[in-house]
Amino acid sequence: MASPTKIKLAAAHSAPIYMSKSATLAKAINLIHAAARDGVSLLVFPETYVPGYPYFIECYPPLKQVAALAKYAEESVVVDEDLDGVVEACRQTGVSVVL
Repeated sequence: MASPTKIKLAAAHSAPIYMSKSATLAKAINLIHAAARDGVSLLVFPETYVPGYPYFIECYPPLKQVAALAKYAEESVVVDEDLDGVVEACRQTGVSVVL
């Protein structure tokens, strides 16, 4: 029986730059590089890290949320367009991420 492989994983206890996809992704890339320096193999980010948790959906009636929802959609990640920097950071460092 092969001995189990050990990996170091970490949870990114980090707040996003709320409603700023580009700033939050830049922050995530910096955290990936920092995790690599600490020997982390797997870095897990919080749910809705980009663009942040849409707290307003629980605070206001739907018709008062229209502008905020439009901005939220605009700042949400489009996988084929927005993650090149994250992918490259993972490739450079060998760190896998859940984002």
